[in-house]
Amino acid sequence: MSSLNDKIPKKKSTHAKHEKPAGKSCALCKKFGGASATHNTNDCKKWDSKGNLKKGFKGKVDTETPPGTGKSYAQLFAETEKLKAKSKKLKKALKKKSARKKRKYDSSDSDTSDSDSE
Repeated sequence: MSSLNDKIPKKKSTHAKHEKPAGKSCALCKKFGGASATHNTNDCKKWDSKGNLKKGFKGKVDTETPPGTGKSYAQLFAETEKLKAKSKKLKKALKKKSARKKRKYDSSDSDTSDSDSE
């Protein structure tokens, strides 16, 4: 800015920062999973040509299956029954604990004040 009448320069939009780089695409990451628009196929550090992870790859791999995928219906049903029994047991224990904490107050204090007023 050379004079007071000049406009203040605007910042570039944040959308421009997140655009995909032109001309970069990895066929291996596109096929087997990964960020395919960040590098070329020749520069891929994650996958080899057969689809196996490379030895030097230290990134995160999402290969975990959800719990209960390899179990039969009977096994899942037995597990849910065990969980239900545990939750009932915990509820009973909490009720007992809260019942112990409650104190019954004598109403004799209020009775004595009524007899004094007569």
